Amino acid sequence: MGCCWSRKRKDSPSDERSPLLRHGESRSNLVSVVISTGDRAGDTPHNAWADKVNKDSVGSLKKSFQAIDLLENTASKWRKNFDDLPVCGDLPRLARSTIILLGEKGSSHPSQPPEGTYTVEMHVHRVLHTLSRELGETSVFDLLQQHFPTYFVMDNNAQQYDMRAQLTRLFRVVPVQSTATGRVLKCINQSCIAGAVLTLKMNLTAIPFKDCNNSWKVLVRLISPESVLVTHTKRERSMNMDPLWQFEFEWRARMRLEGQGLPNMTEVTLHITRVMFPSSTPREHRDIVLDHMRPFL
Repeated sequence: MGCCWSRKRKDSPSDERSPLLRHGESRSNLVSVVISTGDRAGDTPHNAWADKVNKDSVGSLKKSFQAIDLLENTASKWRKNFDDLPVCGDLPRLARSTIILLGEKGSSHPSQPPEGTYTVEMHVHRVLHTLSRELGETSVFDLLQQHFPTYFVMDNNAQQYDMRAQLTRLFRVVPVQSTATGRVLKCINQSCIAGAVLTLKMNLTAIPFKDCNNSWKVLVRLISPESVLVTHTKRERSMNMDPLWQFEFEWRARMRLEGQGLPNMTEVTLHITRVMFPSSTPREHRDIVLDHMRPFL
């Protein structure tokens, strides 16, 4: 398998991509394209192949970049009350693929998904306890230690129950609304990436895409108790049925929380970090797809 283009992001340390690589995301029939993604989100894409495209196949070509205030859009949702966000519904399905790194370079790994057969309860427990412990919130950590066993059974043979309802009950006795732990958890749900998804959908209408199953991963980097990065990565694939217009790509949305108790969301960024094509896709078709994605590269 060859690689047509392979350029690494200058501003992306290797540890940020490593969780994706460890999860075996590459596929043997795809050409992996790691694109340089400098801060060019204001560029207007120009399509050199516009005259050669069958517009019925790829849709009308987009001529201008549509932007929303991604920071304000995301922060406005994040500032909602804890109970008004889908944290309790999303955490059970995301905890398994959530990695927590300690330090700016991520050299220490206090919480990574363990190997073997682990219940959803074990993964939720790992995330909650690691966050509260590493953020130095002793009262939250102690309450979780005390009450978590009341609401969850850490047993593979336990009878199934409503995880969302149980988490809701847990957070009534372990209040996290005004804590650093709660503010990080408010970043780990679909509401906080809605602005990123909308931005991609608005600007890639000519190359429509849909989710790749089980590709959503979360990386929480605890730089210090007063600085945390939460990074979401997801993979998408072409909705076009034409075999000559198949592609997959991976995008990354990153949120930065800062201050004592993490009361401020100070930055939100969005990039496409990897684009992949079947080896049979013509080079000119790859160029067209990449040209549409250029504002995010």
